[in-house]
Amino acid sequence: MTGVTGATGATGGEILHETARRLRLSAAPGADLEQLSASLVPMTGVRSVRVNAPLRCVVVHYDGLPETRAALLAGLRGPPK
Repeated sequence: MTGVTGATGATGGEILHETARRLRLSAAPGADLEQLSASLVPMTGVRSVRVNAPLRCVVVHYDGLPETRAALLAGLRGPPK
C-alpha cells in the first residue's frame, strides 16, 4: 500500500488498496463523500465510483492508464496551496 503524500485535505486521504484498474481510497475526516464521488465520476478514464460511507472510503474503477491514475490522485490532493 502506498500513501498519497499531500492528499489529506478536505477530499482524500491515502490509497488503501490498489489493483491494475481499481483504487480504494480513504476519505479525510469531515470530507463530503458524495461530493468526492461526484468530482471523480466525470474524470476521463473513470469507469465507476462507489462510496463506502461506514468505512469512509471510495472505490474507483478506471481504465488502468498511468495518466488516469495520476489525475485521480492529483484531484484528491486538490488545488495547490
